[in-house]
Amino acid sequence: MTKAAIITGDSYYTYMVECSDGSLYTGYTNDLDNRIKVHNLGKGAKYTRSRLPVRLVYYEVFDNKNDAMKRECAIKKLSREAKLALIKTGESKMGSLFFNVDTIIFDMDGTVLNTLDDLTVSMNYVMDKFGFPPHSKEDYRHAFGNGIRYALEETVPKETTSEVIDRMIPVFKEHYDVHCLDRTKPYDGISELMKQLKERGYKLAIVSNKIDSAVKELNERFFDGLVEVAIGEKQGIKRKPAPDTVFEALKELGSKAENAVYVGDSEVDYETAKNSSLPCISVLWGFRDKAYLEKKGASIFAEAPGDILTLL
Repeated sequence: MTKAAIITGDSYYTYMVECSDGSLYTGYTNDLDNRIKVHNLGKGAKYTRSRLPVRLVYYEVFDNKNDAMKRECAIKKLSREAKLALIKTGESKMGSLFFNVDTIIFDMDGTVLNTLDDLTVSMNYVMDKFGFPPHSKEDYRHAFGNGIRYALEETVPKETTSEVIDRMIPVFKEHYDVHCLDRTKPYDGISELMKQLKERGYKLAIVSNKIDSAVKELNERFFDGLVEVAIGEKQGIKRKPAPDTVFEALKELGSKAENAVYVGDSEVDYETAKNSSLPCISVLWGFRDKAYLEKKGASIFAEAPGDILTLL
């Protein structure tokens, strides 16, 4: 049986997953696809919750629950060596962390595009206009990820009022709209990743908390013909970590949440995926590091764009 042949409903499955520490967990289910997702969302067995991510390494199909449970008990009694030998016999069925995925939804800043230089220039432009001191790129790295208002609130002097920030936002937007392409470029390997995903038939979208006009312009400039949908901050759609942008992207793509994976670089992205009931791949080349993301609950990581293909 191949990965594409896995179904849910009438069949039952006895399965083994390999945990992040190399240990093996055995269980049974009537929905193999969903069960693996539940494990990796940290909502599965108590044993696997502290050993994420898990990877499906073996399964058998049964016509009824009773047979699947009996087989689960039998496999659990096997030695580790016997389990590894069993896994070896079924390797042709394995090879991916996720099942039945046809849609990938990406964050933009820090995930597919290195936008930090242009964001820094526009932020320091508005700081100068309002008589505030400039900041370094590293200062802004930790401020971005939750929209322009949040970034300003994190970097203006503490005594700055909301009314002043309200006036700063359109000044930033006007400058950034003109200069968002000055230094911005895809991270190394991202363009190749997008092309390979497209060739394999995946539907692709970008969702972002940055200005909708900039998101669409950047997508058209760098991923035209590859990414079908690009959605940014706009009236009527709540910003991430609310699931609105994800749900809108799925709607425009004609996709279902159970067939989608989210890819992002920040704690906001992890929460967005969680709120959308999507598994999240957290990338480590963006605005946050692994230790910080792990503290926020992230458990599936990509150190380079090519890792995403392996995980899928």
